[in-house]
Amino acid sequence: MPAKYHIHVEPVVDRFLSPKSYVALERDGCLGCLECVKRQCIYDVFKQGKYNPEQMRDSADSLCRNCLWCVQQCKRRLFSRQSNPDFAAMGDEYWTPKIIAALWSQASDGKVPVSGAGYTGPFCGPGFDQIWTDMSEIVRPTRDGIHGREYINTSADIGRKSRRLIFDKDGKTTNASYPLISIGLPVVINLLPFGAVGEGLREAIGLTAKELNILAIRDADELVEHNWPVDTIGHLAPYLRADQPVKQYTKLIKQVRAVEIDDGPKVLEKISEIKNLAEEAVVIVRLPLAPEAVKRAVKLAEQKVETLHLFADYRGNEFEDGNDSAKLSSAANPRFVSEAVAEIHEALIRAGLRDAVTLIASGGIALAEHVAKIILCGADVAAVDIPVLLANQCRMCLNCRENKPCPVEIDNVQVDWSRQRIVNLLGSWHAQMIEVLGAMGIREARRLRGELGRAMFFRDLEKESFGPIFGQRKEFTTEEISKIKKQISKR
Repeated sequence: MPAKYHIHVEPVVDRFLSPKSYVALERDGCLGCLECVKRQCIYDVFKQGKYNPEQMRDSADSLCRNCLWCVQQCKRRLFSRQSNPDFAAMGDEYWTPKIIAALWSQASDGKVPVSGAGYTGPFCGPGFDQIWTDMSEIVRPTRDGIHGREYINTSADIGRKSRRLIFDKDGKTTNASYPLISIGLPVVINLLPFGAVGEGLREAIGLTAKELNILAIRDADELVEHNWPVDTIGHLAPYLRADQPVKQYTKLIKQVRAVEIDDGPKVLEKISEIKNLAEEAVVIVRLPLAPEAVKRAVKLAEQKVETLHLFADYRGNEFEDGNDSAKLSSAANPRFVSEAVAEIHEALIRAGLRDAVTLIASGGIALAEHVAKIILCGADVAAVDIPVLLANQCRMCLNCRENKPCPVEIDNVQVDWSRQRIVNLLGSWHAQMIEVLGAMGIREARRLRGELGRAMFFRDLEKESFGPIFGQRKEFTTEEISKIKKQISKR
């Protein structure tokens, strides 16, 4: 049995006061009670709270746990709570303020979020909230791997595997062997879609990848500019765009264990160039999720591509057209990343190629449960991006896209502070991953891949429940849809 994988987390103080969902209001009219509710606050909010003139915010609002004890106990009813407009303005319809706040909390202390009130949301939501996992094994305490009573392996492999072993008369294998990278967590750090990224965050990402034994995909030019230590560069995978020649990065490619490149007409030639420089390097082909991605994924797998990185936009939606990755735009009625990945996974199974190729999926992965769910849909590894920014207290204001100053100065973060925040976040995700696997009765993350029988999907439940009443809705193929459009245009 391999050594138990462990992520060391420790609390990290926030650089900026984070907006909370509610703010405190206090009216005048204090009676001067000897037992003031301010002194009796069990969280010492009023003792620790101070006004920060630079941020123009009282830290008491950030420390408050919203237990409402002071509101209920004050004899003059001087305290009240109201919704915070700054909190409600963060993020968008997918990256909600609630998700952002949860990731901030996990990056601060590395703990598993606990809520004793139960789930209070709707029966079904968008994206990953349409998937429920089978937790039938949660009644078995021996499955509780987070406390060490049973080992649960969260490692994953990146690279191509031989479909079968062929031996000669001497018992030696004669078929081709491929390089393989083993990581301790089925997560890699993806390219960041936006953000005021400075030298501190860049180095923190590299150090996090080394500490957690995972990979971080970084722009090739960025890696050339920085002189990385040998023990760290092996955890960084340079990304080469379609217009970047391989020979320009010869020295870098010889140092790394993995290289990511864009899909394109000359992708096989580019892979051959990289293999000539570093035979043991795993080449990852970056393939945008679009309607034609299924056929392309099967074709690349047949051409012995080692790893495919299937990526959606940062909200998890597929693109309209994947032919030009430099001009990708979201589709009008896009599928979610989980559906697109599941379709490619099933197509590779039908082609007899699924066990040969590794699938990395990214786009819309915001929480620890999303990692488990995307693997359940057929991916081997999840690539995360925006959660790394949120670990550094990003508020998703998108000022960076308009070249405006970052309100939390992410471009000026200290390396150690940023590294520990990212480690804390992934440490919390690791603990939650173990909880999910243990509750499902699965002792290894690799076995979760494609386990669709251990999950329930809203679309399937809807068909089973209401299909007999309202009839089955016809699913049109792409060819049928195009014929219908032509018929309509002729009228």
